[in-house]
Amino acid sequence: LKMPNVINENVISFVNALPKEFELEPYIDYETQFNKSFVEPLGVILDKIGWTTEPVSTLNEFFG
Repeated sequence: LKMPNVINENVISFVNALPKEFELEPYIDYETQFNKSFVEPLGVILDKIGWTTEPVSTLNEFFG
């Protein structure tokens, strides 16, 4: 969750769905959630094969 928020916590979890009655939708940090649940685990695999999750420019691309 983005800080500050009405519950003064940076995380919250529920089994199925976050109840709408909590009115926390404006505080959900989707970018951080995506990075922690998808990009970081994928990074472990990509590191093993020498790839990265971000584009990297090299001189070979410039002159090649």
